[in-house]
Amino acid sequence: MQFILIGPHGVGKTTLGRILHQEMGWLFHDEIGKILSEDRRWRPMGVGPFDPQEAFDREVFRQELERDQLFRQNRGVMRIVETWHFGNYAFASKRLPKLAETMWQEVEQRTDFSDVVVIPLEASRDALEQRKSYDEPVDTFIEVARVALEKASSLGVQITSPIRNDYDSPLNAAMRLKDIILSQLWRVRR
Repeated sequence: MQFILIGPHGVGKTTLGRILHQEMGWLFHDEIGKILSEDRRWRPMGVGPFDPQEAFDREVFRQELERDQLFRQNRGVMRIVETWHFGNYAFASKRLPKLAETMWQEVEQRTDFSDVVVIPLEASRDALEQRKSYDEPVDTFIEVARVALEKASSLGVQITSPIRNDYDSPLNAAMRLKDIILSQLWRVRR
């Protein structure tokens, strides 16, 4: 199964995924866009997350599809993925809508959504404001998360109730996330 964490920047997707990786040994895949954005070859200085970046977006989609293929070769493995195709689409659609639609067609052709469970993460605007590392308004990142959830919903994938991650300790929020994942795994194995 694949558990996809979707939520605005600063909600704790990376932190919670890494905690579950450390505590439970579960496979966790960071957001590819975040990894590439830290490489100046893909996002030069002065280029923000919502500036048009065609080569960057193409590479994000390419690497995500490649990572999916490697995951599919290991049947029976469960993974937690930060953002995944839904979030990649949402970000790209803010920058280059036509490219996002073109890339999404390839995603739909090459991706099996049958074992996907989306887990939305939410936090108050105040918490997101305190955690953000970009100059863009928090509302922009909330909108990206909304578009990502809409895309997931349009495919009929299972979406759980959201997990709030305001001022709770990351470990407590990770344990709530763990409970949701375990209940989904139990349901499938029944």
